[in-house]
Amino acid sequence: MTNAMRPLGRRGLEQGQVLKKLFYVVVALVVLISAAAALLFNAPPVQDALAKRVATALLGRGAEPVDGLRVVVCGSASPLGG
Repeated sequence: MTNAMRPLGRRGLEQGQVLKKLFYVVVALVVLISAAAALLFNAPPVQDALAKRVATALLGRGAEPVDGLRVVVCGSASPLGG
């Protein structure tokens, strides 16, 4: 009988115990990764690097061509809405 086909004995872990341990390991990894991300994103050097990357991505696209005049007027609707 191979190891894959051998039934779990008294010393082996039951399927429920294995799933419970796997669940605890996954929860612990999620907590650790979340804590590390929170610490990194709150560190000023990391924030500076992220801001620089976002700014270069947004500014690197270039300006849109001007196709006429655009006017935005705020508060121009009637007081009753309409």
